Amino acid sequence: MKAIKYSLLMALTLLLTACNNAKSEYETPDKEAQATGISTEIFSSQKIDETISEEEMDSSIKEYLDTFNALEENTSKISERDGLSEKDQENLNRLTKMAHKNDENFKHFIESNQIPEQYEKGSFEVSDYVTSVNELMSKINDKVNETKNESHSDKSKLKAIGEIEDLNAKYKDRVDGKKQEKIEQFLKKQDIKTKAFD
Repeated sequence: MKAIKYSLLMALTLLLTACNNAKSEYETPDKEAQATGISTEIFSSQKIDETISEEEMDSSIKEYLDTFNALEENTSKISERDGLSEKDQENLNRLTKMAHKNDENFKHFIESNQIPEQYEKGSFEVSDYVTSVNELMSKINDKVNETKNESHSDKSKLKAIGEIEDLNAKYKDRVDGKKQEKIEQFLKKQDIKTKAFD
């Protein structure tokens, strides 16, 4: 999954670019207008205490993971910019909230309905894994925001990098290659094709 490969790299990029928030005198208003279009669509279901078919489970998991992937891609595009503007940071915060809501909605859906037996374990593993990835990225984003508001000294940047590495270590048991492999096996077994795991 892309989020795992790039989480530390993205965190360092976010941190270093957030600390360099000054605008270039050559920057045009059009550069800020090139912001990635942020969709407002996230996984949602009003169903409660219903029996969910295999087909609906397949489409629900796909929708949840494709939404996760789209939010992650938008986050990456914004964070790769040379300098994060206030608007960029607002968009990152919005994407984080949307990812959290996407996770909450999917978990509520699988907890509140009768899902096919062969989907029970895998669906919860998918939910736990993606939620952990999003929690990690949210905490990294919070750390970047804190650093942005503090002094821009090299010492504070190094301290923040150390704290981000500690966060990665804390989530290592929940967001690792073995867990990702289990998710991929589940998706393959159920023939669910998603952009998040290609």
